Amino acid sequence: MSDQSIFTNYVNVNLPIDKLDGMHYATCASNIKLWLESQGYLDHLIQKVTDIAPGDFSCWKGIDAHIHMVLENTIQSSLKQMFWAYDTCSKVWEHAKLLFTNDI
Repeated sequence: MSDQSIFTNYVNVNLPIDKLDGMHYATCASNIKLWLESQGYLDHLIQKVTDIAPGDFSCWKGIDAHIHMVLENTIQSSLKQMFWAYDTCSKVWEHAKLLFTNDI
């Protein structure tokens, strides 16, 4: 993953999906996963900072930050404050799943 030539500017990505408002989590999550898989970055939804090799961390963190911004832009404005404390994609993803699914 240390090859920075695979880096893309995700900040300007406009995903054509309804924003997460707490009512359609499964559809929103499915669309985000599909988009991330198409970009080769689905692993950012499950990777923890501790999983990243020290030599890859800088590149990984930059990509994760950009994807984090994309995720934030798929959340309804009124819900965004619930995610401000989470600094990685996997933390945002886990928190959204906890909040909006009824999995026991």
